[in-house]
Amino acid sequence: MLNNLDRLKYYLLCDNISLVEDEIFLIIPELKNEKNFEQKSEWHSFDVWNHTLATINACDKNFDDRLVLLLHDIGKPFCFQDEGNIRHFKNHAKKSADMSKDILLRLNIPEYKIDIMVKLIELHSSKIKIQDINKENIDFYKRLLKIQKCDARGYEKEHAMQICKQLENTEAEFKKNYKK
Repeated sequence: MLNNLDRLKYYLLCDNISLVEDEIFLIIPELKNEKNFEQKSEWHSFDVWNHTLATINACDKNFDDRLVLLLHDIGKPFCFQDEGNIRHFKNHAKKSADMSKDILLRLNIPEYKIDIMVKLIELHSSKIKIQDINKENIDFYKRLLKIQKCDARGYEKEHAMQICKQLENTEAEFKKNYKK
């Protein structure tokens, strides 16, 4: 019999994750709060769960990165503020990172991976500053850029294009400064 981590690997690497969402919710029940949770923002045309699915579908079949994307907005339903018809999610990345750490520990992910995954979740919506990158952390920032590109694919189309253009400029700076 497969443990929760092995089952989750199978589900996250399948071609149509929406077909196994109930099984994913059994493993990580906190995710069920995303389903039908409207974002009420010009930036998003999906509820939080369908945004999450779009980001995962934009990612190659790398389990660790798909797991980061699965958890990147898990805190949104717990830290929203409504202002009229607009919903804000201040500090959602930090809340998502905190929740994710507990979930990753529960899944028995190795601690060295947890630290990196939690940091990726915490920074998934932060602007990457080229001056923060050096030869020791370039691989982390390349991975963060990948996560951010996938996240952008879950945005409303016009905003997705805008964000992707900014990320392409960041990637060009990466390549110019670090030929690794």
